[in-house]
Amino acid sequence: ARATGSKCSTPDGGQAERRRWGVAVVMVWVGFNQALVWVTFSASSRDMKLCLRHAAIHDSEIDLLLNWGPIAYLIAVWPFMVHMSRVGPGAVRECVLSSAGLIALGSLLRCAPFVWNGLEPRPWLHAGQILNGLAGPVSAAVAPAFAAAWFPVGERTFATSLVWTCQSLAPSAGFLAALALRGAAGLRIILAAEAASSVAALLCWAIAVPRLPMVAPSASAAAQREATCADGRQDMWSELLAALGRQRFWLLALSGGISVGAFQCWSASLGVVFRDHPPRGFGDLDVGLVLALVGNLGCFLGTVAAAPLAERVFRRNFKLLLVLSNVVQDVLLAIFAFSVSPAGASSGAAPPLRLGALGMLAVLLVASLLNGLSAPICFELGAELTYPAPEGISGSAYSFTVNGGGFVMMTALGSAKLQGSETCLLMATVVFLGLVLLWPVKEAYPRLEMDDLAAQSTRLTQTSGAC
Repeated sequence: ARATGSKCSTPDGGQAERRRWGVAVVMVWVGFNQALVWVTFSASSRDMKLCLRHAAIHDSEIDLLLNWGPIAYLIAVWPFMVHMSRVGPGAVRECVLSSAGLIALGSLLRCAPFVWNGLEPRPWLHAGQILNGLAGPVSAAVAPAFAAAWFPVGERTFATSLVWTCQSLAPSAGFLAALALRGAAGLRIILAAEAASSVAALLCWAIAVPRLPMVAPSASAAAQREATCADGRQDMWSELLAALGRQRFWLLALSGGISVGAFQCWSASLGVVFRDHPPRGFGDLDVGLVLALVGNLGCFLGTVAAAPLAERVFRRNFKLLLVLSNVVQDVLLAIFAFSVSPAGASSGAAPPLRLGALGMLAVLLVASLLNGLSAPICFELGAELTYPAPEGISGSAYSFTVNGGGFVMMTALGSAKLQGSETCLLMATVVFLGLVLLWPVKEAYPRLEMDDLAAQSTRLTQTSGAC
């Protein structure tokens, strides 16, 4: 049977609509805008930051502009979770639409002081960053629910990974723009371009994207629709509490969340970390921007690689993939830390390891790639561990730990006044802690088993019909 809107439906042979790819493009576009607006000022080049200082916006306040992202996220994720729990798969469109509106409004507010010269820029910039931070769940908490609502079983991890690429692709674009554009004029161009892109994505999602696909793409997606129906899930609160009360899910969420969130904020702040004490071998390059760009590009490549590894090599064995990536990542982060002089290059002290600039970049690239693997796998394994609860519950809870880990890392970097090598060792310690939390997690795949049984039943029916 087929249905539209909020009506229940059953799958027609597990078919998926072709327009899911167009919907995914717009979804990624909205998430890309959110992450790009979030990192705008931290990705600014040195002369852009100098322009901000002339407006009485100093480095500590630039850090706060970045910090508004995880701070606002920690507040916004809970309404998103409750709404997705109550409404089910149909909540995806509403959540993305509201997020796109917040991103567009926030990006427009940031342009105001550059359009009207008499305005004090600080309150407008902070207001814009806060509104954008409240939209943060669009590319994190909503990702597994979007993938389950629109994509068949074999493409779910890929769809989750595709949405999550915003977290690394957008900062990379921001750092590239900062390298290409200079001064106050460059900053104005960046702010205007981000505002235009945000408004365009909002209009595109509002006009072109339906509430749900006509046909549920999998048996588990059809079951979620049937459990929701028109009046919402009647047992929402008991289901929500049951999902959030599972110890193995929280071990997974904390394990992946603190390492991924800390790494995101650590890599985004490398420009500040290495501003006064750059490592040797980089010459006159803006070393912080280069390192941050390489870190984000590595995370992007890892996120893209997550789907084929999870669906073909480590199917029903996600924990092993996470353990292996964490172990190798931790070793590489320690190597990177010991290749930086403990007291900074200006002191003349040689680092314990001498990798050179290219060696450091290679180590950081591979470590970032392995970190990028983690989030999509944790999203999908979390959905399995909490099934039959809606995927929005596990996605929201996991993304809460990601942003919590990011906020703690940003607080530590801002308050402890750590040098470059010390921040790298701190990052390696966080990844090791995540590995310790992951070790006792016991895997289960009830959602995948349900979909596999439905697929086997469909094949048997088709075979017997052909006979």
